[in-house]
Amino acid sequence: MQRLIIVTVLISFLLVGCSPKEEKRENYFIIKGKLKNAANIRFGIDELTPKDLVPVDSIFTDNEGKFAYRSLNIEDAGFYILRINRINSLTLLIEPGEVVSLTGDANNILKTAEIDGSAGSNLMLKLNRKLAQSYNVLDSLADLYRESRYLPEFDNIRQTLNAEYVRIYEGQKNFVQKFIKNNPESLASIIALNQYLGARMLLTMSENFELFESLSNSLSAIYPTNKHVIDLKRQISNFKRRSFQRQQAEEQLALGKKAPEILMNNNFGTPTALSSLSGKFVLIDFWANWCDLCLENNEKLKHIHSLYKKQGFEIYAVSLDRSINEWQQGIDKLKANWIHVSDLQFWNSPVIGLYNIDGLPFNVLIDREGIIIGKNLAPEELEEILSKKLK
Repeated sequence: MQRLIIVTVLISFLLVGCSPKEEKRENYFIIKGKLKNAANIRFGIDELTPKDLVPVDSIFTDNEGKFAYRSLNIEDAGFYILRINRINSLTLLIEPGEVVSLTGDANNILKTAEIDGSAGSNLMLKLNRKLAQSYNVLDSLADLYRESRYLPEFDNIRQTLNAEYVRIYEGQKNFVQKFIKNNPESLASIIALNQYLGARMLLTMSENFELFESLSNSLSAIYPTNKHVIDLKRQISNFKRRSFQRQQAEEQLALGKKAPEILMNNNFGTPTALSSLSGKFVLIDFWANWCDLCLENNEKLKHIHSLYKKQGFEIYAVSLDRSINEWQQGIDKLKANWIHVSDLQFWNSPVIGLYNIDGLPFNVLIDREGIIIGKNLAPEELEEILSKKLK
């Protein structure tokens, strides 16, 4: 019995020792196939990087629409876009070593494509087909809007169309969230994270941070050196840092806190500090000439300023314009005789972080000692406070 055990162990050892070595993964990929309506054409292949769309090569078909392409060396999985023409393309997610077979109609490649040999590319196909369906519905809504805008019942039609838009948007958003949760180990989910519908992002890090971080963690374990995963990790790290800075700024800007000092040149080129207005109630008004809502808001502030200026109220208007001409045009348009300052650094101005500004218009009201007594006040709210403070 002991001899049998020894022989069995020896055979097992020999079998393991003689088994073929693990096959080395190739550092290229192959795309081949046949497309209808694609005889003797050339189409491009681009790589979608975290920052750019980089042209890679051209692919040529024969007189039957057949083609075959072998890439140069690639280090990791990536996104590659086949550009049949300006409005007809297909995004593939390809791993090194994959041999991707593609068939379909070149006149509508997204709708007709069939892909073998690439699980990631099939996920991308599913993701982009759903997005295309949503855009088709939105196009139909836009057509109805244009056709009905001069009808007597247009207001009712517009409300119906707006409600339908919200339904489509929320449906696409739910689809994307489910897609990511079902595919936490696929790079396709990074594309899903960054999908837009029209001008609106479906998911934002501020509202969906747990989903972003969870995906980053799962992909980092599989693709630790992949540039798309590294970029996602960088975005999350930056978001955490900004959130921490925002929290600190909010604590410093709490009611009852001293307002941070601001020192900028006024529109005559003279350095003018916020603290120079000590002894007055001051509205620190952040605005810009390119912000229509700011201009509308400031028109209302003109009445309040004229009403309470002699009683010790002033406005310290900080412009986020980019050029002195834009800024001065806004001042001339407004015709308001309060204090105007700017460093003309747009969103790069230090006051953005100092006052935790994430949109315009924005304002902070301080008392005679420079203590914050109100934030982001509507003109009506400001007037109510001043009517009590400056009786």
